[in-house]
Amino acid sequence: MDKKRTFPEVSIEVTMETTEASWSIQEREAVPLALVINELVINAIKACLREGGDKPPVYLSLEEREFDAVVEVRNACGNLPEGFDFETGKELGTGLQLIKALLPSDGARLVFSGGEPAGVSAELSIAPPVLTKPA
Repeated sequence: MDKKRTFPEVSIEVTMETTEASWSIQEREAVPLALVINELVINAIKACLREGGDKPPVYLSLEEREFDAVVEVRNACGNLPEGFDFETGKELGTGLQLIKALLPSDGARLVFSGGEPAGVSAELSIAPPVLTKPA
């Protein structure tokens, strides 16, 4: 029996604010950070689908600053579970447990905020030693 799976259409809006002083990510941290960002986007999409949205709006932004870079993943729906605490690991699903395990212990910080009706925001700050300035 061959069933075709259909996936909902997803709307991802990407904004980038960069400066002349570009950063590089240490090679050993590139794949873990890519997986973290991917998991944050997937979680944002899933949260909107659970809320009944047929075209989940997800916003991804990158901002370079003088001493760090910030990647924000935000959905327009959903809520954090009651008792949620990323730092202590309370009320984390499998995806967020994976993110916590992959996040570099020095030079990266992830903060969650928000909830209904504005949605949830995950702000990933990446700084040295994960980031380096090209010579």
